[in-house]
Amino acid sequence: MTIYKMIAYFGRRALNPIFYIGLVVVLKNVLFGIYWLLNYLKAKLFLKDLKSYGNTIVITGCTDGIGKSLTYALAKQNVNLLLISRNEKELKNIKKDLLEINKNSQRTIDYIVFDYNEHKFSSYKSMQDKLQKIDIGILINNVGISYPNPLYFHEMETELIEQLVNVNLMSAYFMTRLVLPTMIKKRKGLILYTSSGVTALQTSPLYTVYASVKDGVCSFANSLNVELKEYNIQVQCHIPMFITTKLSKIKKSSLFVPTPEMYSECVIQKMKEGNILPYNVISSPYFFHKIQIFFYNFFPKWLFSIVSLASLKVVRQKALKKMKKEE
Repeated sequence: MTIYKMIAYFGRRALNPIFYIGLVVVLKNVLFGIYWLLNYLKAKLFLKDLKSYGNTIVITGCTDGIGKSLTYALAKQNVNLLLISRNEKELKNIKKDLLEINKNSQRTIDYIVFDYNEHKFSSYKSMQDKLQKIDIGILINNVGISYPNPLYFHEMETELIEQLVNVNLMSAYFMTRLVLPTMIKKRKGLILYTSSGVTALQTSPLYTVYASVKDGVCSFANSLNVELKEYNIQVQCHIPMFITTKLSKIKKSSLFVPTPEMYSECVIQKMKEGNILPYNVISSPYFFHKIQIFFYNFFPKWLFSIVSLASLKVVRQKALKKMKKEE
């Protein structure tokens, strides 16, 4: 094709309105790609010091699983820690252990004993005085519970439903309400919510309430992020898949199932990086969890739902047999 024929060819195409629409779409995607890449490089190269948010990190649900590992990892970041859990014995042990490990550190480690199964904000006010007296830079809403085993919704005791809502969702609302006045006053802070990878899946049969409350946490974080932009307060919502914890009941780690220690390092890295895009609140800090979520959502919804329900029915039957043997 000669140069003249090429000019004539594209000249004819330029007269077509569809050509301009396609051109706009291509340019939009190219510009967005450049914008995303620049923000990605900025996040990776210019890590934030966690102390820049404030002197103290508050972490809930810190006596087991992700929370415990995250507490030990954060102790290395030279920040004050305020630990909140219902297990006073374990809180004392963790505090003692961390003080022995970090003997030369001048940072403080304190704790509050509190049961997050409370559903009224008046119960949370018992922590209010202590929280308002310290410079809280980061709040990590990590406390959470799941099902004892897969259950149909109609099989669930109402007490379990209430507990799932109180511990997973209401705790996020009320803890955020307690720390926000301090963060808004100084116009900086980071609020992190540990949700669940089930929120990124197409359906979650036999875990309906757990999935719905965790999805509620993500929705809350998304909207709260918009509200708090003018106060320079960042919101993150992490959605991990399986990790070797008591909650998941998985004991052996693998490429797609990290240990709590491995996952905690990824969480801290993400906290330092911040959100790559200002509105990109929900993320999975562990790389292979991202791959896993993408793979699961690659399947049609009807197929994923059938396979998911069938596999969880098998787990349910095994759990029921085990319960009968123990009776």
